[in-house]
Amino acid sequence: YVPLPTGPRKEWAIKAAQAGKHLMCEKPCGVDVAQVEEIVAACKEANIQFMDGVMFMHSERLAKVREGIDDHRYLATLSNLIRQAAGKGLSDDANRAGRLLKELTDKIDRDGHRKRNRRGVATKLRLGGHYDRVSSRGESVPADYRRFRQRLADEILRMLGVLRG
Repeated sequence: YVPLPTGPRKEWAIKAAQAGKHLMCEKPCGVDVAQVEEIVAACKEANIQFMDGVMFMHSERLAKVREGIDDHRYLATLSNLIRQAAGKGLSDDANRAGRLLKELTDKIDRDGHRKRNRRGVATKLRLGGHYDRVSSRGESVPADYRRFRQRLADEILRMLGVLRG
């Protein structure tokens, strides 16, 4: 493991590789791409494994990002189904779904940020669909958006049924 500051990191990473030691470097691995390429080449030459210290891959963060992406994908799916229903003259169904879509998207701005409202405040890092609330005592409370997602999924299924006739 090479936790040294970025400046001397390349030298010691290459020395470790030449000594046949598998290598894990703290991030950033080098001051530029050329340094990282030199480190990787030394590791390949020595037939050892090179890893960087990106720890978020082993945390819940990627799952949360995925859920946020899915939230927006599902909102886009419902929006497309509304357009299809309106195009087929199914205005009552399109309007009903449109009201739900508006209700859900009113809570989320275009970038997936929670609008400041009486139920919560935006946190520093925004991941679409993942919002934290602040309790009356000022403590951060993770939001539970299962109901949000369930309503969205139910309406998508309903609209698919309507469109299939």
